Formats: sequence, C-alpha cells, structure tokens
Amino acid sequence: MSKENRTFSTPIIDNQENRNSKFKALINASPDPIVIYDTIGKTTYMNPAFEKVYGYTSEEFIGKKINFVPEDELEKTVDAWKRTLNDEKVYLETRRYTKAGKILNIQISTAMIRDKNQNHLESIVIHRDITPLKQAEQEKEKLITELMKAKIELEKLARVDTLTALYNRRVFDEVYEKEFSLAQRMGNDFSLLMIDVDFFKKFNDRYGHQKGDDCLQAISSCMQKNAQRITDTLARYGGEEFAIIMVNTNTENALILAERIRKDVEGLSIPHDDSIFGKVTISLGLATIGKGAEISHAQFFEKADNALYKAKETGRNKIANIS
Repeated sequence: MSKENRTFSTPIIDNQENRNSKFKALINASPDPIVIYDTIGKTTYMNPAFEKVYGYTSEEFIGKKINFVPEDELEKTVDAWKRTLNDEKVYLETRRYTKAGKILNIQISTAMIRDKNQNHLESIVIHRDITPLKQAEQEKEKLITELMKAKIELEKLARVDTLTALYNRRVFDEVYEKEFSLAQRMGNDFSLLMIDVDFFKKFNDRYGHQKGDDCLQAISSCMQKNAQRITDTLARYGGEEFAIIMVNTNTENALILAERIRKDVEGLSIPHDDSIFGKVTISLGLATIGKGAEISHAQFFEKADNALYKAKETGRNKIANIS
C-alpha cells in the first residue's frame, strides 16, 4: 500500500466520563484557584491552584464547612451565590482568608453547570488573586498623594517667605494690584501699610544674621497677631521691609492696627545697642484711599512708601500717614 493511500483512525470515546475527565484536566491546568460547589453549597472539587494559593488540601476543604470569608464580605458573597443560582454570571471583587490567616484580594467569577436537561448540577467559582495588583494600585495612589503633597508644598514655597511664613513679594504684587483695582471699582476704602525695621543693618552687623533672622520672625509674629482678618494680606516685601494690605479699611482703623503693631514690636524689648532707642523698633508708613479716588496703583504705592520715608526721616519708631 502506498503512503498516499495509507489511513489512520483513532477511536473516539464520546461519553460523560470522557467529558468530565477533559473538564477536570482543564480545571487542574488553570493557574487560578477553582472550586466547585453542589446545589446546597457543599464543596465537591478544588484544583491544585486553590491549594497553592489558599493553603488548604483537598482533604481539609472538600466537603468541609470552612469559613474563609471575612465577616464584612459575607453579605456580598451570599448575594453573589443567590445570583449564581438564578443563572447569572457573577463577577465580584472581594477578600478571602488563606489557611495561614492572610487576607487576599480576590476577583471571583461564577457560572452554573447544568445537565442536558438544564437541571442545576453544580456551580463553578473561579478565584483570581489580585492582591499584587491591589498593592500596586495602593502604592500608585500613595505615590500620587505624595506627589500632590509635594506639589502643594512647592506651590506654597513659591508663595510664602520661608523665614517669616508671611506671603512673599510675588504674592504681594498679585494681591495688591487685584485688590486695589477692586476697591476703586467698588468705591471701597483701601489702606496700605509699609513697615521697616529701624537700624536693621547695624543690628545684623552687631548681633549676626541668626539674631537678625530671629528678630524678623518676632516682628512678623507681632503682625500676624494683630492683623487677623481673612481679608488682610501680610507680606515680607524684601529684606527688613514688610507690608500689610487692608481692604475695606479707612484711615482711622488702619492707624489703630498700625499703632498696635508698633507697640507690640517695641514691647518685645529686643536689645539693639546701635539704635537710639536701645532696642528694636519699627517705622510705619500708611496710605489710604476712599470712594472717588483717582490714582493709579503705582502712584498709591508711592504714597505709602513716601509715608514710610517720612516716618524714618522724622525720628523713626513712629507712624506717618499720607491720605
């Protein structure tokens, strides 16, 4: 017989036993834990992956009542079982205990097994361990949170003077121009207070920069203690110079605030042997506009700056006002 005419045949055993054998082989080859339950919820089969992931042997698990479901997952699990019995394909993220007591994050899918007459024989439940995935997601969320915190901190650092915790010059310029324009449009009172530490260069030269920093921090604390309205903007304008923007504030109220700050700084009694006062003091320049004022924000700032210069030129440790 030639090769071309040679035929081979393999006997095919098409019966229930053969199909069950193939089915079990497929289940056993799965890397995911698979367990089969009968109609009353009793375990009838588990594959090797189930033992590997959960730690239970078939002798320990099959036919036994082992509760490896956390208490807070019971309601969700019972609901999934009922839905499976109603012939729904269920997909569920839940948690399970291993034999050693470790909690696993599990993705479960279920399906019914029926006979040729559509009678319910068993339910198959496939477990997929997604613990590493959940851990990766948590790490990612943690990293995102840390990055957001770092971004907020960087944005804060870009707006805040690190020494005094007051706003920096950049923020002052933004707020000053915006609030000044708003006050002019609305016809509201608007005051600007400029503050300078008297003889500060001499203080630094005598006592050193660390003492100088401590002095600036103490003065900024006096400012924060007195200017507490949410609408007040306190800033370190540069070096030993500070500024306070006061919206809806007339001259009288601005002067009261300025005097409180001046007295509190003087009351700190920080020694300053190169000052005519023998201690650290400040000079303050105030400018205020009201309804109908026709002046640019640059001109108004110059008025406050000139008031500060006047306070320094006429003796220091005082307030000069140009309205």
